[in-house]
Amino acid sequence: MINMETRKYRITGIEPILGSQPANPEIRSAFIASKAPAPELRDEESAMFEADANELRDKGLTVFMRNPKSGAIALMDYAVKGMLKANVTALEAQNKIKQGSSKVGKYVFVAPRIIDLMDANGNPIKSCADDLERPLRAKTMKGDRVALTSSEQVLAPWQIEVSISLVPNKGSEKSASVTWEAVEDALDYGELNGIGQWHNGGYGRFTWERIG
Repeated sequence: MINMETRKYRITGIEPILGSQPANPEIRSAFIASKAPAPELRDEESAMFEADANELRDKGLTVFMRNPKSGAIALMDYAVKGMLKANVTALEAQNKIKQGSSKVGKYVFVAPRIIDLMDANGNPIKSCADDLERPLRAKTMKGDRVALTSSEQVLAPWQIEVSISLVPNKGSEKSASVTWEAVEDALDYGELNGIGQWHNGGYGRFTWERIG
């Protein structure tokens, strides 16, 4: 039996969170295939979108999944784990963890698989605010180019509740181990660099509290 500790956290958004799944079905299928751990889960995730809406979406829009059981707008567990990977890596100078993304991938696990977004009263959020449209700037061989992209958004305050499990692991002379302090420092960093699409633009920022 694996010896690991599990803690439960409530994450509360202080800025709007943006959908990060491609609306275009072909692009989305490739994206999901790269994230889902098994084919049957890939198929399950592909069904977690509003089919009628997708027929009208353009290729640049990013959207949220919907939980088929609750009808709530939802994140997948890998969205939270990806945030932890990025934030542990960003804090390397502080936590002394080398290859932080890889180590979080091996030793940190997030549940449940489908994570409902809730309002401040703990009720499932089932509709988005107006889409957020913004310019994307890129440097090309023909000069600077600007294109428009848009994302579904849920306004703050939003909440999610997750369980995080940590498998004991050893550090080395070159790298510290992944500890609960490192995990919670990564959550602290979410107040500066959040979760979801365009998190480096200030969206998806959050605070957290331990609830179990």
